[in-house]
Amino acid sequence: METFNQAVFASILAARHLTLKGVSERIGVSESALKATIADNPPPNQSLVSQLSVQLSVPAFVFYMDHAPELGGAVVDFRELKPSATPKLPKTVRAIDLAERLQEEAESLGHRDSLPRHVSIDDIKRREYAQEIRDYLGITEKQQIESRDARQFYSVCRSAVESKGVFVMHDNFPSDDGSGFCLADSSARVIVINTENQNHGRRNFTLFHELAHALMSSSGISDPFVVRNTVERVCNRFSARVLAPVALTKWAFGRARVSNVPTLDEIRRCARFLNISQQATVVRLEQLGLVSEGSHTAWLREVKTLGNPDFTSGTGGGKVAQERVKLAQYGYTFARVFGRAVKQEKISPLDLYRMSGLKPKYQRAYFDFAATAGADDADD
Repeated sequence: METFNQAVFASILAARHLTLKGVSERIGVSESALKATIADNPPPNQSLVSQLSVQLSVPAFVFYMDHAPELGGAVVDFRELKPSATPKLPKTVRAIDLAERLQEEAESLGHRDSLPRHVSIDDIKRREYAQEIRDYLGITEKQQIESRDARQFYSVCRSAVESKGVFVMHDNFPSDDGSGFCLADSSARVIVINTENQNHGRRNFTLFHELAHALMSSSGISDPFVVRNTVERVCNRFSARVLAPVALTKWAFGRARVSNVPTLDEIRRCARFLNISQQATVVRLEQLGLVSEGSHTAWLREVKTLGNPDFTSGTGGGKVAQERVKLAQYGYTFARVFGRAVKQEKISPLDLYRMSGLKPKYQRAYFDFAATAGADDADD
């Protein structure tokens, strides 16, 4: 009979930043019962091992190995007062692990994005720097104003960021674990946007929040609306400045006829003119002194009862071509980097599938479509 290796189990717990109590709560048994079962001879039954496998995001056979494997899927949590790695739910661990695998492969293929690196927090703080980045990315006020909605403007912004070789991908994991994350310790930086409970306006704010982390070359997971430290406040202010420049915000403020104590409808109208999220809009208006102090807090209080309009999925109905779905999920940079690698036989379609989950039958259509797709051609 194979022996359940308690030392390997302990190592995996530590790698996942979990305690025995934490994992016992996840599987619905008491800490003392789990401890006793792990130490039993005979070893834990397969049902329990399967549950541990799911919650710790490792194959069941790992618990019977002589030594624990090296595990990825752990990043700093910027939502903490003192940012550090924290336990994540299985879907989140898998999302981070996937992004790490793709980043490592892209780096081995020689990919290097052209986004500035190791930017100081003092530069990120500068009012002018947000406009410099916006200009560098080629995002214009005309594009923003003429976008038909927040979805289209998000597509414009995402495409602009990816034009610099940064991976911007979508994944879906529990919103309790954050709105997005950035892997910045590489020549091939990766931003992952969580599509759970984020409409396109909110995704855009998350995108530029994560871009600030990428510019500073700091990897981690965030939620722009959970702010407990200076770095997150700086990233939020940067995102707001990129998405809502002063002159444009004042123009939208006037067009929407926003009062000093804004109503929900006024905020909605102003957000529509800017094509950004309603929460980002009220935050920016208050930052610029265009509405009374406490307007953001009042907005939060009202939407807590009525429902946050930025938490809707924002997705459409009906059948969508798979190449559009894949473009939304994996992005433009993925198609350029891995499409070229497959064409040059540096990586096989099967290996790419094993690495990314992108089935071979969809790869060529997605790669060809992405090569000529416009900013508005991704559809999730």
